[in-house]
Amino acid sequence: MHFLREAALPVFEVNRHAKEELKKHVRGVRRIERAVEDTRDP
Repeated sequence: MHFLREAALPVFEVNRHAKEELKKHVRGVRRIERAVEDTRDP
């Protein structure tokens, strides 16, 4: 069990970092979407 946990740790760290970066980009996109929604003409 310990061996498997240690073997998976590098993959877990990379995945966590990628997830954080993706969330940063998604937050930025949502801000742009809100700005566009407010300026649309009906």
